[in-house]
Amino acid sequence: MNLVLYTHTDMKDIWPMCFGQMKKFIPKEIKVYVLVDKQDDDIPDEYIQLIYDDSLTYTERWMSVLDKIESEIILFLHEDFILLDSIDWDTIDKYVSYVNDELLYSIKLIRSDVSLQKNCEFDETLITSATLKLCIQPTIIKKNIFYILLHNVGPSSIWDFERNVEYTGDDYMVYLGNEKKRGRHHYDSVVFPFIASAISKGKWTMSEYGSELTSLFIEYNIDHNLREKI
Repeated sequence: MNLVLYTHTDMKDIWPMCFGQMKKFIPKEIKVYVLVDKQDDDIPDEYIQLIYDDSLTYTERWMSVLDKIESEIILFLHEDFILLDSIDWDTIDKYVSYVNDELLYSIKLIRSDVSLQKNCEFDETLITSATLKLCIQPTIIKKNIFYILLHNVGPSSIWDFERNVEYTGDDYMVYLGNEKKRGRHHYDSVVFPFIASAISKGKWTMSEYGSELTSLFIEYNIDHNLREKI
């Protein structure tokens, strides 16, 4: 599995905490790709930069670089999903094996509120529902499945992609039962602890992650006044 992070240079003010936390919790043996609109020296040297055309839509940007990623299985995320703690790599490895063996299409590493929940037949830590679809949260998926979903939606913004991506019936999310609720519709991830998310419509999400973000502002000397807060 390769880890693939999507970002843009207009988000550079949060890169110090993003990459700093990744260096803490992502082992060096895991290959990390960074999708970005142009080459930038502020991206750590050990990460592989994949440059997309900034004139493309969100879905087209992903499609233009997927074949440059080495592994057939990826864990994708965005720069405002800031890691907070150690990752449960044993569980991640188990989930990767399910995706690799095509027992399911994708695994979202965070629990959200869904109706009509259905347990996974072979792993009680995973659930799906009649409404659960792929969304832009840290997710394990095969490149070819991701490409098909992107292609079927067509040229779209990030919001339109989430709204219009097709329901497959084979997308799952982690549900351990001991997750702490955070905000109105999601819970803290135990397997892949992260902020979901640090930025909402260009503003710091202090209302949900005030304590965590304040600590990160201090640790990485970030001028948080460059953005408004909610």
